[in-house]
Amino acid sequence: MKEEAKPVTLSLPADASRQETQAFARLCTLLASAPLESMGVNSHDHWIQAAKIKNLYEQPLLAAAAHTAIDLVDQGWTIQAAKPGPVFTPPLASGDRETEKARVQRQEHLRRDEQLRQSSVRRFVERMERTHQHGDRLISIFDLMRDGRELADALQSAGVTTEVISPYVQIVDSSTCELTGFKLHDIWRYFRHTWSNAYATVPGRSMPILIRDAATECHAVIGLAAISSPVVQIAERDHWMGWETDQFLEQVRAAPTADIARWLARRIKTQQEEIYVDDLLVMGSCSRPT
Repeated sequence: MKEEAKPVTLSLPADASRQETQAFARLCTLLASAPLESMGVNSHDHWIQAAKIKNLYEQPLLAAAAHTAIDLVDQGWTIQAAKPGPVFTPPLASGDRETEKARVQRQEHLRRDEQLRQSSVRRFVERMERTHQHGDRLISIFDLMRDGRELADALQSAGVTTEVISPYVQIVDSSTCELTGFKLHDIWRYFRHTWSNAYATVPGRSMPILIRDAATECHAVIGLAAISSPVVQIAERDHWMGWETDQFLEQVRAAPTADIARWLARRIKTQQEEIYVDDLLVMGSCSRPT
C-alpha cells in the first residue's frame, strides 16, 4: 500500500499583526512558485528580501515562521495556498533505490553547502589550498590529490597494479605530515568537507584514519575512515539487535532462561553499588545493609 504524505498547515499565531500575516503570505507564494533546483542555492536572506520583508528580527513570530517555511521547502516540501494558512506537504520516499538515495543526498548537500559558506570554514579551506614552503618546494593540499587522468593511464599501461597504487593506513593524531607540513587532522578535516553530509564531531571517542598512496610523491589521500563510539538510539539498528526495551521484555517473557536471570541480577547489583551514598551515611539518612 502506497504511503500518503500528510500535509501540515503552517500559519502565524492569532496575535500576529496583519502586516506579518501578509508578509508571510508573500513569502509562501514565492516559495511555492520557485523551481526545485533553485532551492538551497539561494540563502534565507535572498527569499526574505524577495518577499520585501524588512526588520525581520524585530518580528519574532514572522521570523520563526519564515525560516521554518524556507527550511521545509529546501528539504523538498511543497506549498499550496489555503485557509487558515499555507499547506506544506512533505516529499514521499521513493520506492526506487537510486531516486531515494538522490533525494537524501540532496538534503544532506544543503547542510554541507551551508557549512562551507561559513566564514571560519572558508578561511580553513583557503589556508589549506594556499601554497606554503616546505623544505625546498612549495606545497598545497592539491599535492595530496592524484590526477585521475594520470592514474587511469598508469593503470592501463602497467602490468602490475601494485606498481601504480600502494595504499597504506595512517592513524590521524596530533602529529604533522612529514611530506607536506600539514597537520594530519587538518588533512583529514579538509577531505571530510568533500563528503555529501556536513562535517561534525561525534560524541565519545573517535579515531580518524587516512588511506594514502605511497606510489605518489606526496602520498596522496585516496580514502578516509573513522572509528567512533556507537551512536545511541538508532531505531532500525536497536530493533535488529533486539535492544529496544519492549522488544527485550517480550523476548524474556516468551523464553526466560537462567542466563538472563543471572545477567539481570548482576546488573541490578552493579547499579546499586554505583549509587553514591557516602554523604547520606554521614548525615544518617541511610545505613549500610547488614
